[in-house]
Amino acid sequence: MGQGSALSPILSVLYIALLLHLFECRAQALSLDTLYRACVVPIATYGFRLWYFSGAPTKAQVSLLATIQRKAALWILGAFRTSLTGGIEALAGLIPIHLHLKKLAK
Repeated sequence: MGQGSALSPILSVLYIALLLHLFECRAQALSLDTLYRACVVPIATYGFRLWYFSGAPTKAQVSLLATIQRKAALWILGAFRTSLTGGIEALAGLIPIHLHLKKLAK
C-alpha cells in the first residue's frame, strides 16, 4: 500500500495494537475486541456523515470498511483467512459495519 493510502492510518493503529498485545504492556484488561472498538472504529468511521446519506453511492466506502472489519475480526480471533466473514464477526462480537453505520447515522 502506498503512503497516501486511505488504509494507512488504520493499519498503523492495528499494528500498534498488535505490538501492545504481543509485548503485553500490562494492559490485561484491554482485550483485542475492545482495542478495535475503541481505536480503529472511530478512526475508520470519522467523517462518514459526509458520504453516508440517502441516495449517495456508498458501496465502495462500505466495502472498504467491511474489509477492515474482516481483517480485525480475523486478528481478534486468530482465525484462518478462509473463515466466513459473518461467522467471524459474530464470534468476535462485532456488529456488521453497514448496520453500525446505520446506527451512527440516526
